[in-house]
Amino acid sequence: MASKSDVSLCVSDFNKEKYRQGKNGKFYYDVTVSTSDETNSYGQNVSVIEKQTKEERTAEKKAQYLGNGGTFWTTGTISLVEKINNEKAAEIEVTDDLSF
Repeated sequence: MASKSDVSLCVSDFNKEKYRQGKNGKFYYDVTVSTSDETNSYGQNVSVIEKQTKEERTAEKKAQYLGNGGTFWTTGTISLVEKINNEKAAEIEVTDDLSF
C-alpha cells in the first residue's frame, strides 16, 4: 500500500532530550504517525505525536502532540511492516545550538 499525507509539525514542541544521533552523525527525532479512517472538522485525518518509550506507555504518560495533517493520496490498503531489530543509536547530550 502506499499513501501520501501533508503534515504540519510544531518543532518548538519537540523535547530536546529525545533527539538522538545516528551512526551517520545526523540528528533524528522519533514520532508516531496516526492515520484515521475518519476526517475531523478541520478536514484532517493524520496526527503526529512524540514516540513514547515502553515505560512512558506503561505509566500512561500523556503523549506530546506535535502536529496534524491529511492524507491526499492512497491506494486504499495499509500493510503492517515487519519489525527489524536494529542496534540503538548512540545516546548524546543535545544542546540548543542545533543548526535547525
